[in-house]
Amino acid sequence: MAAPAPMAYLAGFFDGEGSVAIKRNKRHSYILVLVVGNTDPTVLHLFHQHFGGFFPRPRLRPGWKPFYTWQASTGPAERCLRALLPHLRVKRAQAELALKFRKLMLQNAGHGQVPRDELRVRREAYRLEMKQLNLRGASEGGE
Repeated sequence: MAAPAPMAYLAGFFDGEGSVAIKRNKRHSYILVLVVGNTDPTVLHLFHQHFGGFFPRPRLRPGWKPFYTWQASTGPAERCLRALLPHLRVKRAQAELALKFRKLMLQNAGHGQVPRDELRVRREAYRLEMKQLNLRGASEGGE
């Protein structure tokens, strides 16, 4: 087993190269997704070792280095965000919102504590808020 990676290092890498999203499919099913990408897969393997997730095939473009991604959803995504949260700066708000979303999903899993229509509205509200946080983060860098 690999030596524990310093969570501060992984958090810094995630702040710079990662993304947090709440995605919705056509059937109105929602999922938390993390993605970290880079042309060097070394750190991505650390994410995989510590949190699970998976590696899609690298994206190949003529004349470019291969581009690798690590992806995680649901449980592995939650474990990752909880471990990195104390060290996050750039993506702290996204991580906190993602964990609230995940809590809602787990509270309601199979128990129906929140009426179905209200649950759909709350999930969509989280998705839209995440989208705004991600847009705002992109525009703040240029000011």
